[in-house]
Amino acid sequence: LSSLPERQRNTLLNPAALKQVVYAGSSPLPDYGWLEQGAGLLDAPATEAAARAFEPHASAVPSVLDLRPSVGCPYLWPLCDMPLYATMQPLFVNLTLLNSRSATAAFAAPPLWRPRAGGHALHVSFAYDDH
Repeated sequence: LSSLPERQRNTLLNPAALKQVVYAGSSPLPDYGWLEQGAGLLDAPATEAAARAFEPHASAVPSVLDLRPSVGCPYLWPLCDMPLYATMQPLFVNLTLLNSRSATAAFAAPPLWRPRAGGHALHVSFAYDDH
């Protein structure tokens, strides 16, 4: 942070902003799941570049939930190892929402599910505090 101009440094005072910069400057470790590695391997030059280009925004961790074994494993293990079938127990996924625009925030409306191809067969619901 000390290499950034003060004006830019001030946009990174929110803890969510720092976490977003760390995730942007990291790459996943092969053969480790997201619960084991966090942001992954930190690349200092990439993190500095992310900090210099940073604009406050909202994001989710993990940013993509692709549970197909050929795509999501091993990063999303154990979720990607569980086959989906009609009578299975519900699959719960916890996303961390980061908002670097404000220290506090609230949903103005329920989150929106935007499925990719084939995702329309899933029932998706959200639980959140509305106050």
